Amino acid sequence: RRRPGAVANAGDILARAAKTLNESLDPNRVLVQSCREAASILDGDNAAIFPGDSSGITIEAVHGIVPEAIGYRVAPGVGLSGRVAELDKPLITNDYQELTPKPDSDFFGDVRSCVAVPMHWDGKLRGVLAVGFHRRREVTREDMNLLEAFGELAAAACRNASAHAGLAQVARTDGLTGCLNHTAMQHMLRREIERGERTGHRLSLVLIDLDDFKQVNEAYGHLAGDEVLRRVGGALRAAVRPYDLVARYGGDEFAIVAIE
Repeated sequence: RRRPGAVANAGDILARAAKTLNESLDPNRVLVQSCREAASILDGDNAAIFPGDSSGITIEAVHGIVPEAIGYRVAPGVGLSGRVAELDKPLITNDYQELTPKPDSDFFGDVRSCVAVPMHWDGKLRGVLAVGFHRRREVTREDMNLLEAFGELAAAACRNASAHAGLAQVARTDGLTGCLNHTAMQHMLRREIERGERTGHRLSLVLIDLDDFKQVNEAYGHLAGDEVLRRVGGALRAAVRPYDLVARYGGDEFAIVAIE
């Protein structure tokens, strides 16, 4: 049963939730915390966030649902969340298992009631937030209004975290080649050396210098030289494993840190 006074104290609940959501600027942590808070404010059994738009949504964070659900894609109109994404409006059902079509029963087979709301920022639909109940529990318009208000807070937190992550990525990336810049490479290299000292894992560092690169600039101009650097950076990133690091170390120098 819902905690007594949950809706009556909506202002206090939302204020506490906002404080919790703003404790981190890590996008994944904000998504997970949003799920936990959403389930908590409605005393729900599970919650999920489905980033996406009217063309389809994908589970990216869950609470009370098996981790295997992460990455599960929901087509427009499928289940309550798929309908919310398709219609871009909040919805309620107190007979979830009668919805057709409905998503994978391995993830949602225990849900009996559900409320889902759209998440917007920058004037666009960015995803859906849903809270489900395994027990008999009539979801009301009050519940929907509370989740909708919380959804606005969660969307703002997600927007801020996404913007911060974008700025952080720009700050550590070489603008010409898309590789790590020199400063970021030094930081990441120190981190991997420390990790190797703890775990005993080996580390390889490759330094690459482009021979006679100055002649390219002199013969064909700096625009051609920039294109050479872009292609070299792209080729090196394509040649390594996803967890290896590639950096532009100097004007015509690159570095690769190969993990293990």
